[in-house]
Amino acid sequence: MSGTYDIGYATMSTLAVAHVKGLPFVIIAPDGIILPNLVIGGIMVGPQSTIQSAKDCNGKTFGTSGLNTQSEYVPRAWVDKHGGDATTLRFIELPFSETAAALAAGRIDAAYLVEPFLTIALKKNLARMLATGDDAIAPTYLASAWYTTTQWAKANPAAVAGFAMAIGQAARWANANPAKVVPIINKYLKADPEITAMVPRTVYTDRLVNAQIQPWIDVTAKYAKFAPFPASELIYSPGR
Repeated sequence: MSGTYDIGYATMSTLAVAHVKGLPFVIIAPDGIILPNLVIGGIMVGPQSTIQSAKDCNGKTFGTSGLNTQSEYVPRAWVDKHGGDATTLRFIELPFSETAAALAAGRIDAAYLVEPFLTIALKKNLARMLATGDDAIAPTYLASAWYTTTQWAKANPAAVAGFAMAIGQAARWANANPAKVVPIINKYLKADPEITAMVPRTVYTDRLVNAQIQPWIDVTAKYAKFAPFPASELIYSPGR
């Protein structure tokens, strides 16, 4: 908002909350898309945990990378959908990097983990997967996106178009060359090559589709307690 950065990256849930608070953020390019049978995140419990169902989660303490974010809302939505009561869940903030150890030690009962932390937890037997949680959101949905302010987008139409084009080209290349993505991730994230090679590759989309954005708006609206709005309001349109 201050103009320090021109373009940012955020989850759909964060952008939905910003929108209802009146912040003039608009999406200009998509990121990874969640598809059926593509597991890049999941609701995890300790390796010795007796939790086997959504009802078993009632009253339990969950770790989350941030309160009132997607890593809280996925477990809440899954528990509610499968017969539990999300109002009984307690959430405490923990970095993803510390969550698996907390599960193994029993300091928390469950947590939502994303890659590569999910693979690390499973490889080290620090946790087991209870569910992906994705079925509580939608079969296919956009989880995150690139955004800017309406003012900056209108003042820089060529930059917006060029950025969206570059992200689209990168998405198509990454989807077609998953093995070549690994060294790039290792270089820029300084990640463990062994773990990176094991992690499922993110599938990227090269277009913004209202129906793929709407699920997270609706889920966020339910738990953040605001009225849902159409996804089209978040997508930048030069003529609007």
